[in-house]
Amino acid sequence: MKSIQFSPIEKEPTDQEFRFYPHFIVGKLLKLGIGKVEADKSLCHEGRVDFVFTSHLTGKTEFIGSLAEGFYRPALARFGPSCGADDILYHGHTLFACDHEYDGKLCTHRFSMFVSNIRVSGFWLRLYLYQIDGVWP
Repeated sequence: MKSIQFSPIEKEPTDQEFRFYPHFIVGKLLKLGIGKVEADKSLCHEGRVDFVFTSHLTGKTEFIGSLAEGFYRPALARFGPSCGADDILYHGHTLFACDHEYDGKLCTHRFSMFVSNIRVSGFWLRLYLYQIDGVWP
């Protein structure tokens, strides 16, 4: 498992700043806690693809951002390299971790990411924060 450093971005990047979207999404997941973020181009509406967080603890969903359809696939191609997997531009899975503050102390947060950016299987992202060392599970 690769350990990476993130610079969380608080403000949602504009469509033209799509290259920063992986850091924005991982930063939101770090802030929201154990759960997953999903995005799927097949659910595109009004020309936008939504990123939705689902809490593992409560099951509640929350909209966290969206990208214009034309910027979505280039953003997907940046998730792999941004998360320590330079070879995932189109399709794949990776595990990664980063240290981030939780309840006043620095803890390792562990992630699992699945990306599909090819026509055969669709254009989607599943990003899971599944463990915070010493906290969950």
